Amino acid sequence: MAAYHDPRREVEKLRSHLALHDKPIGFLIGAGGSSAVTDMAGDVLIPAVEALTERCKHAVTELGDPFPAVYQALEDEFEDDSPPNVEDILSSVRRKVAAMAVGDRLAGTDRPVLEKIEVTLRRTIAVEAMPSE
Repeated sequence: MAAYHDPRREVEKLRSHLALHDKPIGFLIGAGGSSAVTDMAGDVLIPAVEALTERCKHAVTELGDPFPAVYQALEDEFEDDSPPNVEDILSSVRRKVAAMAVGDRLAGTDRPVLEKIEVTLRRTIAVEAMPSE
C-alpha cells in the first residue's frame, strides 16, 4: 500500500482540533513566518533573522568604542562563506562570557564589554520582536 498525502484529510484533522476547547493549541511557524505580517504601510512588523542581525549590529556599534571593533572580531570568527546571524553572535558571546574568569580577554576585550554586548543584543531582539500596536 503506497503512502500518500491527503490534503482533505489533513484539513479535517485540523478543523477537528480547532473545534475542541479542552486543550491548548500551539502552532509551529516556519522561518520567515514572522515577516509575513506587515503594517498599514507594508513594512514588516517583526524582521526576519537577516534584518534583525543588521539591527542588532547597529545597536551594538552605536554604543561607541570599543564595541564596533569587538563586534567585528566576533563576526571575523566565522567563515566568510557563511556570515554569522544574530543567533550565532549571541551564542558566541554567551559561550565566551561563561568561559571567562576575572582578567580574561576574548575577542580582544574583557568580560564586562561582552556582557554589555549580550544585554544590547537581547534588548534589541525583544524590542524588534514585540512591535507596538
